[in-house]
Amino acid sequence: MNDAMNRRRFLLTSLAGALAAPLGAGAQPSGIGSSERGWSRAPGVGPGVSFTIVHRNPQTGQYTIHARIRPGHTVGPHWHRNVVQEITVLSGIYLNGWGDVWNPSGLREVRTGESVVIPKFKVHFWATREETLLQATMTGLYDIEYVLDADDPRN
Repeated sequence: MNDAMNRRRFLLTSLAGALAAPLGAGAQPSGIGSSERGWSRAPGVGPGVSFTIVHRNPQTGQYTIHARIRPGHTVGPHWHRNVVQEITVLSGIYLNGWGDVWNPSGLREVRTGESVVIPKFKVHFWATREETLLQATMTGLYDIEYVLDADDPRN
């Protein structure tokens, strides 16, 4: 098995383990400035993103996370084969673009209170200018595949 496959297996196993674990005290975020307790580094999107699980339904496989993102964080063109993501901005501004080439002029602002749906297999990229808190609701096993290996922070 090559290194990329091992990293992907680790990513999926890490998130699956987090989803199977019971929510502990303090897992509910109180905002971007909240304690690190209950937050973990988000898999596959680099060190600028942390997440906490705020709800999950084992019967349907649906779960909701809050993701805290540092200012200036970028994620290159990628897609998800197993999940549809509904992303709502809780605070800050999420910049989302579509396509398999990083294009800063193609980024669209999604502001506090607004949402965007990322379909399975839809290639997209994103960034933040300021500290941002997102809520993402998904069903299925989280995965991420980058268009370019150079954009993948796991490499």
